[in-house]
Amino acid sequence: MMKQTVSRFLALLLSLALFASCSGKDPDSGTQDPSFAEAETEPDAGSVPEESRPETAPAAFVSDYPKLTDYSWSLTGSDAVGVLTFSGGEAELLLCADGQNMKLSGSATVGDKILTIGDTKIGWAVLASFCRLTVDGVGYSFMKCDDPDAARGPIELIANTWKGDGVTLSFEGGTARLTVEGGRSAAGSWELTAGKTLTILDDARGNSTENLALGSTATSSSVETPDFPPKLAVDGDFGTRFSSEYIDPSWVLLDLGKEKTVGAAVVYFEVACSADFSFEVSSDGKTFTEAASVTGNTSSGVENPVTVLFDKPYDCRYVRFNGLSRATSWGHSIYELELYEYIPGSAECGIEFDGEKINLTMDGKVYALTKQ
Repeated sequence: MMKQTVSRFLALLLSLALFASCSGKDPDSGTQDPSFAEAETEPDAGSVPEESRPETAPAAFVSDYPKLTDYSWSLTGSDAVGVLTFSGGEAELLLCADGQNMKLSGSATVGDKILTIGDTKIGWAVLASFCRLTVDGVGYSFMKCDDPDAARGPIELIANTWKGDGVTLSFEGGTARLTVEGGRSAAGSWELTAGKTLTILDDARGNSTENLALGSTATSSSVETPDFPPKLAVDGDFGTRFSSEYIDPSWVLLDLGKEKTVGAAVVYFEVACSADFSFEVSSDGKTFTEAASVTGNTSSGVENPVTVLFDKPYDCRYVRFNGLSRATSWGHSIYELELYEYIPGSAECGIEFDGEKINLTMDGKVYALTKQ
């Protein structure tokens, strides 16, 4: 009887042990065996027949925004302009960027992320009011356009050279060049805002930090008194100044000692400033060429310098400042006259365009330019 009871008890213990092992539980702690839990939640993919595995599809881009062909699109921004239009099964893309003019037109097909015009494939993606076009590996952000004819205006502007009233405006290789005869000039990257404001970001060239006039030999046509000699205009001290007699014209001649490249000047006038003045350059001190001129100046004081960009950089030894007319009854008076190889800056112009001519507004003056 005792043996039978012991046998039953041992059998019961064995059954409990087997049950605990099969259930993945630790009989001592009552917690789930981590290795078992991992097997339950992340089965080995190799143990599942391939035909039974669920298909994993790539996440698809879902958008409720209009399709590409529902709108016209235009680009008017930095260094590029363009327009994309659709009509029936036809499409037209006009793009001016990096000095290249692209014109595509013909039958169009639109596939997943690819627009084909004729034989040319263009990447596209639409999000809200923007369309991202990828042309020759370069992406451009277009916006919805209600008037594609107006959008073509900036393209005509960028694709041509314009001249008139002593002004030349051209675009080449991603660079805009603006030259005003006897005045300012700028050349560099550009931005066109809303098709109406052109900003030329004048790129730095050469040394724009060294004052080439500092310590040069200065002579003048006259001096007001011996207390205001011309050398005080190039001594680097804003507490001293040069002043001419009360006559027009008056000049200050700087000898740089040797030939240097000069492309800009900064003039710090005293209250007795010059209204109209010019700069001339020379290699021999005898034959001079006008490099820049300014009219109607009223700026004076150390805090209001006048920056003058020459029409181009000149290799010269002599630079002459010509005070043509005074803004006051006193002389032409200068705290400091500085010369530089180049001074980076920018030119901002208003643009009115009608296809054949433009009105360019700069520094309050309007220039009428025509297509060349």
